[in-house]
Amino acid sequence: MHEIEPKALAERLARGDATYLLDVREPFEYRIAALPGSVLMPLGELQQRLHDVRPPEGALLVTICHHGVRSLQGSLWLRWALIEAGYDSSLDGEAYSSIFFQNANNSVRVTNDFMRAALAG
Repeated sequence: MHEIEPKALAERLARGDATYLLDVREPFEYRIAALPGSVLMPLGELQQRLHDVRPPEGALLVTICHHGVRSLQGSLWLRWALIEAGYDSSLDGEAYSSIFFQNANNSVRVTNDFMRAALAG
């Protein structure tokens, strides 16, 4: 699995490197905070909507979520879809080297109480 830390992702975005951010959180989470340019596709819909994932040519696809669990699952599903489509499944092949997941465990997080308060307005 290829993981990208929040700092490395921020640096990549700041440089303007081609990056397709696929946010696999729920819509209410996305409304509270979303990275500019990210595409929302909740994890529960991803397998049925794989055909809607359209990163630009040469872009690194990064799945993102709140803690990293959903983004890891999403990246696994995307990799299997690439393998089934005939992409190279070796560890350094296209199916593995073109998709990363963002693990937010090293980033700043808010508490559940804060999230509830934000939702309540």
